[in-house]
Parts: sequence; C-alpha cells; structure tokens
Amino acid sequence: MEVQAIPIGHIQPSPMNPRKTFEQEDLQELAQSIKEQGLLQPITVRPINSSDTDPFAASHYEIVCGERRYRAMCMIADEGYKVPCLVRVMSDAEAYDAMITENLQRKDVDPVEEAFAFGKLRERGDTTEEIAARFGKSQRFVSDRIKLNSLIPELLMMVKDEKMAISAAMIVCKLDEDAQRKFLERHQNYSYIGKEMAARYLNEIFQYIRQSAWSKNGQDDFEGSCGIKCADCPLNTANTGCIFYEMKADDDTARCISKVKFLEKKMSYMMSVVDAHADNIIKVGEPLEYGKIAIVSDFSYCYDKEGANRFVEQLKAKGYEVFERGNLFAGYSRYNNDDERLQQKIENHEVCRCLTIVSYYSGVDIEERCYEIRKDAEGVDNATIQEGVTATQLAEKYKKASDKCKQEKETALSVLFTYSATTLSSAELQYFEMVSIIAYMLRDCCYEFRSLLMGTGSRLPMDAYFEYVSSHTEDHPKIMREWLRHELSSTDSGYTIYASKVKEYVAERWNPEGLAKVVDEFNTNHEKKTKKIADKLDAMGYTVEGKKK
Repeated sequence: MEVQAIPIGHIQPSPMNPRKTFEQEDLQELAQSIKEQGLLQPITVRPINSSDTDPFAASHYEIVCGERRYRAMCMIADEGYKVPCLVRVMSDAEAYDAMITENLQRKDVDPVEEAFAFGKLRERGDTTEEIAARFGKSQRFVSDRIKLNSLIPELLMMVKDEKMAISAAMIVCKLDEDAQRKFLERHQNYSYIGKEMAARYLNEIFQYIRQSAWSKNGQDDFEGSCGIKCADCPLNTANTGCIFYEMKADDDTARCISKVKFLEKKMSYMMSVVDAHADNIIKVGEPLEYGKIAIVSDFSYCYDKEGANRFVEQLKAKGYEVFERGNLFAGYSRYNNDDERLQQKIENHEVCRCLTIVSYYSGVDIEERCYEIRKDAEGVDNATIQEGVTATQLAEKYKKASDKCKQEKETALSVLFTYSATTLSSAELQYFEMVSIIAYMLRDCCYEFRSLLMGTGSRLPMDAYFEYVSSHTEDHPKIMREWLRHELSSTDSGYTIYASKVKEYVAERWNPEGLAKVVDEFNTNHEKKTKKIADKLDAMGYTVEGKKK
C-alpha cells in the first residue's frame, strides 16, 4: 500500500475515536521531534465523500490511526503542509475496530477509555474470551474493565483525573447507582480515594449473613420475604465469587450484596419473632399489664427512623399495640433472659416483658427487654397495674408465711428423729422400715451414702446396687436404719415433697403421738398466718397464687 501526501487541511479527526485524552506536554514533545526528524510513521486515514470511480480519491479524509501524531503536526504546520498517509477504504465498523485496536495496544491506555472500548466490542458481539485473547488480557481483567462502565459519570471523571484509584473504582462500580451516589456524597471532598475507603464502604452496606438475627438464632433455613435460604441465594457473595472476588467469601464471611433485600428479610424475620408471641402480646386498645408482652418503640438513638416507623406501621396493621418508651418506662434490666434473677423479677411483677424496636447503624432490630414501668407513667391504667402488683405482693406474703410454717413443721418432725441407741439396734427390721428405706434410696440416693455403702459415690447401673445388697445381707439393718435416721434428721430434706412424705410415714409408726402434735400445731399456725391474706386475695378476685380467678 503506497503512502500518499495529503494536505493537512484535508484531514480531520474521527468522532468515533474512543481516545479522548491527549496530554498537552506530550504533544509538544512529539511536535518538536517531528519538526526535527520528520514524521517517521505515516498515519492511517480513510476517504470520505469519495467518488464511485475512484474510491481512494476524496476531498477530505478521516483519521483511523494516528490522531496524536496529527495533533502534534497541527502545532507546527500550516494548512498546506502535506502529511504522509496510508489511505484505506473502510466501513464505519472496520474503522472503529481499527481505532479500538490501536488505542488498546498502547502502553499508557486510559482505564476509562479501555473500559469504553471493551464495552463497545462486547456490544458488537465479541465474547469476553475473544476480547481477552485478542489483547493478551485475562477474562477477569476484561470483565472488570467492562463493569467499570457502570460507574456514574462523576466517579468516572474522578478516575480519569486520577483522584480515585482504579482498584477503588473496581469495587464501587459493582454497586447500584444509589449506593454509588451515596459513596460520592461521602467521599467527594477527599483529595484522593483509595481502595481502603471503598472496601470500608462495602463492609458497611453489605451485611454479614452470619451476623443476621436469624443466623445467630440458629435459623439458617429462614426464607422470609426472599422466599429462599441465604445459602442458596445468588445475592450471597459466597455464591458469586467471580463477581465479588475482592471479598474472598466463604460460608462464615459471606455477605448479602443487596441491602434492600437484606433489610426486607430482616423485617420479615422481626415480624416472625413478634408473631411467635402473638397469643401473649398486648393488642390494640388493650391496657398495659404485667404478665403480658408489650411491644415498645425505643428510638432514642435512631439511625433509620424511616425503617423503624415502617415496621411500627406493619405491627399496627396486624393489630398489635405499640407503646412509645418516652415517660412510660424506666430503665430496663441488664440480666440475661435465662437469669433466675430476671425470672424472679418477672414473677414478682417488678418488670414488664417487652419486645423493643431499636435502630442501630446496621438498621432496625428487635430485642427482648424487661422494663420497669414508671409510677407516674402517662396513658397507662395505673389502677389495673397497681392491683396486679398488690395481688402479687400479697401472694408473695402468703407463700412466705406458708413456707415458714412448713419449715417449722419440718424442724419439729426432725426432733422426732434425734439419735438414739434404738437406731443402731441389730434387731430384725419391720416391714414398714424396709419399704421406707428402699423407696428413699431408689428415688434419690445421696453421694455420702453411696460412698459408705459401696466405696464409691459415683452413680452405677442399678444391677451393681442389686448385687451389693444381695451379697451384704448382714449389714442391712445397721446401715439402712442409720441412713434413714440421718436423712430424716436433716431440716433441708423437708424441702422435697418425697422426703417430707417419708418423714410423716415413718414418724406415724415410730412416734405417732409426736407426729400428731406437730401436725396440729402446723395447721393452727398456718391458718392463723395466712387466712387474712387469703381473704384479701379472694375479695380482689385472685387466688392465693396471685392469679386472676
């Protein structure tokens, strides 16, 4: 193909050229080199407005390859200067392909222009694999560059101006437009945006699945609003490693790439938590009362008020009453839910069980809390609450009085079993003694007794006890009678129902007169201390356990 000399005034740049950036300083250096040494490599052009008889003859020519050299020559030449050119007849598609090829083979190719060029080739029908092979790149590199076209214009310009690292851009470009604009708002005043900033932002908007409420509560199979388990979801980074390889996700570090869907699923999970207690939750129009669960909104530190209010509206639509914390509740108990101290407070109506809607950096959440109700709380039926408190307090007094009487009875019964020589007698055991001792031992044998009897306190299979008893018949009267005396002489043993029954069973036969005296004193004392309390509870419509009749 011959080189033609074409006047520089007849040559024009192509609007299709993907290269838009030309450094002025570099152009001046090239212009000086061309001035001193001439153009060492001709530019490639194609004729426009050519005639049918001679397709190479035209009044004007469009640059296909060499626009940078053309711009440098324009800085040193007049319109009559003739430029060495290779003239080729090319269609728009062929010319554009040549332009892309030339630009992508440069060493200093701009990443944004590279992304644009790869994207155009992909739109034209070339596969990622074909583009990668053609330009000596990996398929991941080509895919990433094409994805870079998803950046909003403002961020693309920051990449071109080298105000944003390409590594940061490759992370942010995989987010939706809304997330990108929020990223821009947060970082637009920074002089430079590095990869660490993008990674930190990514960690905030993508939720760790293992940290979700349903996963922490062992419900990894929860489908909720998504209709699919997280383990099977395509939005799980553990299932999309080829796209979000920066996260290096596995089952423990996997994250959801859709914050909207994650929060929707979180909302549906919170509603499932509420619905699980539906029978005991206070409904719309019902007063606040102890013993029932109240839904409470606590937005003192609310970072997602819109989401919190939306969840409240959903709860009200299902008929649940939602109480604002405000001046209604005092502080909440810090005890764990399984702590006996908290359970005691609940039983004593010192605190009210609540499902509390809160809002953290990670969004809206629901927590089980137990609040104290302020005595001066507004909008609460204090009379109803106070009645319940009074009934509980009276019931507690009744229980304490009853327990005290029982303890006095046990103490009196224990005196009947004071040590005596008769206990150590080797005389033949009576039938009721044998029944009592064996029944007690089978029910709950103490460690000390097992050690005394068999040389070890560890629990053994029942066959071992049968074998020992069978081979040590000579020790039965002494050991069994001593064990029975020792057990029944303990006041603590009276706190178990079966031990108390054994005491009365044996006392009825060993000392019937003493038993009758203890029982009479107990009944009289019990009635005296509890009757007034029982009458008050009955008048209020409550049982002695503090429950509404």
